Amino acid sequence: MKVSVKGGDKLEHLIQTYKKLKIEAVAGVFQSATNSETGERVAPYAAMMEYGSIHTPARPFLRQTVEKHSKEWKDYLKRGLKVANDENAERVMGLIGRRMRSDIVRTIRDGDFEPLDAKTVRAKSRKKRAEPTTPLIDTTSLIKSIASQVRRKI
Repeated sequence: MKVSVKGGDKLEHLIQTYKKLKIEAVAGVFQSATNSETGERVAPYAAMMEYGSIHTPARPFLRQTVEKHSKEWKDYLKRGLKVANDENAERVMGLIGRRMRSDIVRTIRDGDFEPLDAKTVRAKSRKKRAEPTTPLIDTTSLIKSIASQVRRKI
């Protein structure tokens, strides 16, 4: 997420501090995430859900989240910059990352996605899944795999 904030001298100093620290908040499905039932990596599944495939329509949970919440995240960063100092810059970014994670999970649960195919609903019902008609929620491995972190930019 690239953020541009304008303000007074203190704000400008803090913006420069963040740039010097070279830190960023990121959220989503990281490569190390695995399905607790199967041990399979979740990132390829998440990418297929986000962009679709020949047999599966796109269900863009990340893009919907960014579209809906990126302005809020920028506002949080702006407010965080106003109260931050050099020592707690990473903490502020961590809070923003956790908010991003929460927003992604909420989108998975409540997003506007193409309905599941009837065969998929029947298969999920046979498995006694709690939400057989809800796209993106089967074993909940996708939701459990959403994480955030503050990392150094290279």
